[in-house]
This record gives sequence, structure tokens and C-alpha cells, in this order.
Amino acid sequence: MQTEIMIAAALITMSCAPALAQTNKRAPLAEQKVCDEQAHKRLSEYAAEEKVPKRDNFQIGGSHYDPDVKACYFQYSYSEGDYNKRVEHYYQVEDAFEGKGLGGFIQRFEYNPDKYQLIACWVKPVGQPEVKCENLHDWFDLLEKYFGL
Repeated sequence: MQTEIMIAAALITMSCAPALAQTNKRAPLAEQKVCDEQAHKRLSEYAAEEKVPKRDNFQIGGSHYDPDVKACYFQYSYSEGDYNKRVEHYYQVEDAFEGKGLGGFIQRFEYNPDKYQLIACWVKPVGQPEVKCENLHDWFDLLEKYFGL
């Protein structure tokens, strides 16, 4: 009986392995490196064009090359405003080569950090409809689910 259970478990594991391998497919290191370099290049261009504010808090949150759709995603964030009155936090996800926006999260904080207003929270995965979100936790979950970030 115990041998039969072990054999059944082994067969289930082997039959699931191809599906697991497909969903966890990773790009070759060279493609990942090119993606990361392009993400940093795009951010440098944004800073030079003043598309985003030149601040110490402007940072890249990561990049990921998706070999299934041949896209390079990157996430960046920054804050702006007067920290004694009101500040807005921005998180963006884009295609690093096309410069196409694929998601955004904007939240406004009043002087009291407990008082905030959600301005926008959405992602637009390649070839799929837009997905709305309700908070920063949801935003990061969607980034991981759709963009590997």
C-alpha cells in the first residue's frame, strides 16, 4: 500500500513538472541583463527629460524580461510634494523598450500619514484587460503576478 502511494505521488509530480516548468520559465541571463540595462537607460532618459522629478527618492524597483511575450518590464517609484503638508507617492510599471505604461499606483498623503487618498491603482498586462486594485499591497501582488516584479 505504501509503495503504491509513493508511485502515485511520483507520477503526479512528473505529470505536473512540465506545467510548472512552463509557468516558471526564466529568460537566459544575457536577456535579463539587456533588460536591466535598458530599464536603467530609460530611467536616465526620464530624469534628463524631467519626465520624473530629480529627487533622492527616485528609484528603480526592479526589472524582468518575460520570454513568453518578449517584453522587458521595469518598475520605478518616486514621491513629490511638501513633506510638511502633502506628498504624493507614484509607482509605475512600463515596458522598458517601448516606453509603454502598463500600470500605475498613486497615493496622496496629507500631513497626517494616516490620512491618505488613493488616486489610481491599475495594471494592463500585455494582451489582457486592465485590472484595478485597491491598495499598495494589491499593486505589488499584481506586479508579481503579471510582470514578475
